[in-house]
Amino acid sequence: MKHHHSTDQAAMFDFDLLQMPVDEQHPLMRIGKELDWDALIEIVGKKYSGKTGRNSKSLRMMIALEIAKPVLRESDRDLVRRLETDIALKLFCGFTNVYHDVPDASSLTKFRKKLDSETLQLLEDASIRTFIRKLPCKRRHQCITDSTCIPGSITFPIDGKLLLTAWRKMVVALEKIRQTGKKVIIRGKRAVTKAAAGFRKKKRHTIEEVQAYNQFLVTKGEQLLALLHKTVASTAADVSEKLLQTIATILAQQGEMLRRNVRSCRDRIVSLHAPMIRPIPRGKEGGRKTEFGKKITCSVIGGTLLRMDRIDDDPFSDTEMVPDAIATHERCFGRKPSEINTDRGGHTPEIHALLETQDITDGVQWKGARPKNAPAPPDHAIKRMRRQRSGVEGKFGTLKTRYCCDRNPYKHDHAHVKIAFALLAMNAMAVARIGGP
Repeated sequence: MKHHHSTDQAAMFDFDLLQMPVDEQHPLMRIGKELDWDALIEIVGKKYSGKTGRNSKSLRMMIALEIAKPVLRESDRDLVRRLETDIALKLFCGFTNVYHDVPDASSLTKFRKKLDSETLQLLEDASIRTFIRKLPCKRRHQCITDSTCIPGSITFPIDGKLLLTAWRKMVVALEKIRQTGKKVIIRGKRAVTKAAAGFRKKKRHTIEEVQAYNQFLVTKGEQLLALLHKTVASTAADVSEKLLQTIATILAQQGEMLRRNVRSCRDRIVSLHAPMIRPIPRGKEGGRKTEFGKKITCSVIGGTLLRMDRIDDDPFSDTEMVPDAIATHERCFGRKPSEINTDRGGHTPEIHALLETQDITDGVQWKGARPKNAPAPPDHAIKRMRRQRSGVEGKFGTLKTRYCCDRNPYKHDHAHVKIAFALLAMNAMAVARIGGP
C-alpha cells in the first residue's frame, strides 16, 4: 500500500527536529525547491494499492533518493548509508527529524521495478511542465533535437570472448546437473581451454587465425549445446530456457558471419548477460565508431531543458528524430513546437514537407545546398538556429559526465529509470541556476 511520510513539524516541543543550518547553494537544496513533489508522488502512487497490503516505504523518500543518486554519484548501498548522517540528504528526502526510517539498499531495486515506461514518461512530462514556467515565453516551444547512445555496462565485445563465455556457461550448467547424480560426459574441455590459452598468449593475430579460432569455438559450442538440450530433456533439469535460446542465437549468428565472411548481422547479440544491447553506430569522427547500449533521442527546449523523446535498443534512423520530437512535445504540452532545429542527420524531403504543413519553423540542416524553390525561414532565424544547434551536444556531455550516464549499470528493464531520473535532476539544477520566481 502506498505511503508518504508527513514533512510537517510533529509537535511544538519535538527536540529531535533538524536545527543545523544547511548551505542554500547545496545542489540538493537547490533542486528540492524546483520540484513539484506532490505531482511526482501522485504519479508514482498510482503504482501502489491505496487500500490493501503493508505500507510501502515513503514515496517522497524513494523518489528523492533516485533523484539524489546521479547528483551525489553514489551507489544504492552508499546512498542509503549517507542518508543516516547527511543533513542535506535528509532534508531533500522530506525529513524534519533526526530519527526516521532508513530503507535497505534492496528497497531501491524493488522501487525501480514498479516504474514502467509509462510512469517514467509521466514523471518527465510533469517535471518539464513545472520547469518550463521559468523560461522566456518566446523560447518555451523551440526544440533542438539530436540523438546519442547511453552505453551499457558491458566489456567491449569480441567474438571469441563472447563464444568462450557462452561455452563456459554451458559447462557450468552441465556440471551442476552432474552434481545431482546424473552421468554427464563433457567432452572437449581440455581442447577448448588449451586453444583459449594459446590464443591469449599471442598478441597479434591474422584474420585467418581469428576466424579459425572462432570457428573452433562455434563447433565446440554447438556440440555442447546439443548435449545440454539432450540432458535437460532427459532429466528435467532447472536450466533457463532463455539462456539456452540466447546461446543458440549467438552460435547461429557467429556461424553465419563466418560462412559469409562478414563482421555484422541483423539483431546481433554482443553480450550474453545483456542480450538486448545492440551496436549503435556513431556519427562522429575520431574515437570509437560504435557504442553498445540504448539509443535515445532528446530535445533541448528553450535552450535549457533536456527532454527525452525516444529510447530504444535498436539503432533507429536519425530521420525519425523530428516526428518523435513533435509527438512528444504535443503529448507534453498539448500543442506542437514552434520551431524544430537539428543537424543534417534529420534531413529528408518528407521532413521539410512535414514541418511546412504543420507550420513549424524549419531549422533542419539540409544535406548540401538548399534548393532555390524550398521555403526557408528569415536569414536572421537561420543564423540563430545554426549557432544554437551545437547546444544539444553540450547537454549530452553534461548528462553523461556530471550525472553518471556515461555508463548505465542497470539491467535492461531498469535502464530507462537511470536516464529519466538523471534528466530530472539535470533539468532541476538548470532551472535553479536561472533564479527568479
